[in-house]
This record gives sequence, structure tokens and C-alpha cells, in this order.
Amino acid sequence: IAAEAEAKLATERAAVEETLRAREAERLAAEEAQREEQRAAAAARKAAQAEAARREKEAADKRAEEEKARRRAKAAEATAAKKEAKAKNNKAKKAPSAFALEEERRAKAAAELRAQEERAAQLAAEQEAARRAEREAAELAGAAERAALRED
Repeated sequence: IAAEAEAKLATERAAVEETLRAREAERLAAEEAQREEQRAAAAARKAAQAEAARREKEAADKRAEEEKARRRAKAAEATAAKKEAKAKNNKAKKAPSAFALEEERRAKAAAELRAQEERAAQLAAEQEAARRAEREAAELAGAAERAALRED
């Protein structure tokens, strides 16, 4: 009986130990799974940070390029302004004198006056021709009227 009880106790102990080992194995597996999840989450965070850093670098590069382009445009504008000022200065140096400008203005005024006189003379001639044509038309109408009266 004692041997049976001892054997029973030994099997119970073995069953308890087996249950403990199974629980310990489950606990270890759960811990490993949790660590794996943490590693995956850390890898995802690292990937997200790397992506964010890449985007930030791209944005910074783009801003730098835009700033460089703005500086180039500003420099080109300044160069163009300098060239324009230089050309204006050279043109001013080559400009005709005040006397020549006054002579040119007088010549233009005289030419304009002659043109106006020619236009006035032409208009007068046209008006005279119109009056003459009107008179001739009236004479023809009168002659036609007299001819019509004679026929009656």
C-alpha cells in the first residue's frame, strides 16, 4: 500500500512537474512572441523614422535648390539691370545735342505745317469740285425739267 501510495505520489508529482514545465514553456513562448512583436514594432518605427528623415532631406534639398535658383535669378536680374544702365549711359553719351534736337523739332513743325496746308488746299479743291458737280447736276436737272415741260 505504501508502495502504491508512493507510486501515486510520484505520478502526481511527475504530472505536476509536467504541468509546470508546460506552463514554463508557454510562458517562455509568450515572452519570445512578445519580444518578437517588440522587435517588429521597433523595426517599423525605425523604418518610419528613416522614411521621415528621407522626406525631410528631400524637402531640405528642394528648399536649397529653390533658394539657389532665386539667388541665380536675382543675380541675372542685377546683371541685366547693370547692362541696361550701361546701355542707357552709352545712349545718353551718343545723344544729339540740344541744338540739333531743337533744329529737328523746328523741321518737324515746319513739315507738319506744310502737310496741314496741303491738306487744307486739297480739301478746298475737293469742296470746289463738289460744288461744281452739284451746280452741273442742278443745271442738268433744270434742263431735263424744261425739256419735259416743252414736250407737254
